[in-house]
Amino acid sequence: MPDTVPPEFKPEFRNAERLKFFTDAVIAIALTLLALPLLESVPEAAREKLTAAEWLEKSNGQLIGFCVSFAVVTNFWVTHHRVYEHVRSYSAALMGLNFAWMFTIVFLQLPSALMYALPTDRTMIALYIGTMLLSSTLLTGMVWYVFRHPELQEPANPQPWGSVATSLASTTLMAAALALALAAPQINYFALFLLMLVGVVRRVFMRGRS
Repeated sequence: MPDTVPPEFKPEFRNAERLKFFTDAVIAIALTLLALPLLESVPEAAREKLTAAEWLEKSNGQLIGFCVSFAVVTNFWVTHHRVYEHVRSYSAALMGLNFAWMFTIVFLQLPSALMYALPTDRTMIALYIGTMLLSSTLLTGMVWYVFRHPELQEPANPQPWGSVATSLASTTLMAAALALALAAPQINYFALFLLMLVGVVRRVFMRGRS
């Protein structure tokens, strides 16, 4: 007798929608928290009777750090969102990877805050870019895991190899950025501009698959 029970009513089926919504909420809160160190500097500026122009000049490093962190986290979210467009169900392993990835996004608030307050040295660089690298690695692990488990994917919308190639390219360049920043601390966080080469490195991984 054929199995006529729809997958969504089977005990082993775990709808991924709640996991997606929860993850989106965590990322939204994390992005908001990135601005807190900047907001906390406003009362101090008021006590010092700084003008807006003077505050901007004094806080230019913090503003750059905020913009970089915001751009990286939103880029991670876009990748996560694109991956989960193909996900219909999840396993315990995928949920574990997802929560580990969320931990790195939330933890990034700490090195971001330290970056505003402490001098830039190799330890600071390793903590900041290293957290991003760990986050990128876990995200790549999720992409690869979904790609290798078609039973978790939307039957009408399977995950393409291009998603894996993009994530691999990002992680490779993040590792290169960390190595460059540690080797030449004067470059520091500007090494993250290597991520602009994602399209080039992605094409290499795409050719390797063909």
